[in-house]
Amino acid sequence: MQRMRVPAADSMQRQGGRSMITLKYCKKDAMRFVSHIDGMRNQMRAMRRTGLDVAFSQGFNPHMLLNMG
Repeated sequence: MQRMRVPAADSMQRQGGRSMITLKYCKKDAMRFVSHIDGMRNQMRAMRRTGLDVAFSQGFNPHMLLNMG
């Protein structure tokens, strides 16, 4: 698995108190056998470990607010 780098400031956009970060990735070699949901969970885990200030929902069970597409 490759390490994720925190993007440069020019790839971050400020929108109403939130920052948008665009990440590009591809699945190569053994990662092609990892399911989509497991890949998304790994990305969310990596976001938590970076220490970035990530927005969470305000519900009873808060979760990260991420747009993946």
